[in-house]
Amino acid sequence: IKLGLHAIQPKITKVLKTERFDMKVKNIIHVLTGSFDLVFACCSFVVFLPRYLDLLDMNEQSHFFYDLFLKAGLEEGAAKYLNMVTMLLILLIVIFLVDILIRKFLLNLFTKLSEKTKTNFDNFLVQNKVPRNVAHIIPLLIALNFTPVVFTDFPYYENLISKGLQVFSIILTIWVIRSFIHSLRDYLNTKSRFKDKPLNSYAQVLLIILWILGLLSAFAIVTGVPFIHFI
Repeated sequence: IKLGLHAIQPKITKVLKTERFDMKVKNIIHVLTGSFDLVFACCSFVVFLPRYLDLLDMNEQSHFFYDLFLKAGLEEGAAKYLNMVTMLLILLIVIFLVDILIRKFLLNLFTKLSEKTKTNFDNFLVQNKVPRNVAHIIPLLIALNFTPVVFTDFPYYENLISKGLQVFSIILTIWVIRSFIHSLRDYLNTKSRFKDKPLNSYAQVLLIILWILGLLSAFAIVTGVPFIHFI
């Protein structure tokens, strides 16, 4: 896709035959290619993390501290709880660190993009917290994948927390889409040809529909009722 975008840029410039449009095309392609890099990285993480976890012996990994506590002379019940608490603390620390690193990386990426592009759309993306919301995606995926490992001896809590994370994933998706909608709205408001358009109303209607779908999806997860039954 990136090669294709760079390949068609000279043809677009040749058709438009103006330097001003040439710079706009270059800026747009630069933003698009940067976005494709980010999307590709997230998709690769989503695809390969579960496959990597399948190669590991999850039962052995989930009882690592349990075995140590048993060797230290603790009872099985106490060892199970301490194993769960220890792994949960490690998971929370990893999630916290990953979230900070990804957030800083995305902020630096958008800052560099804003310096290289003349359009202010990327500035609105930062103002509406798009990088901050997107940064939560990979930590959430880590939490979803490792929750069964942490709570392997406590299926009730595993089910409860897994459903909670799935509901949060819906909310996070809404936050990301809402941030993009607000960024697009703010950007279009700077254009003279959109001054007389009710952009705020359009954005509110889209968000209402989005929240309705999100609430129905969350209710379906909590109750176990298929989403199709609500339509």
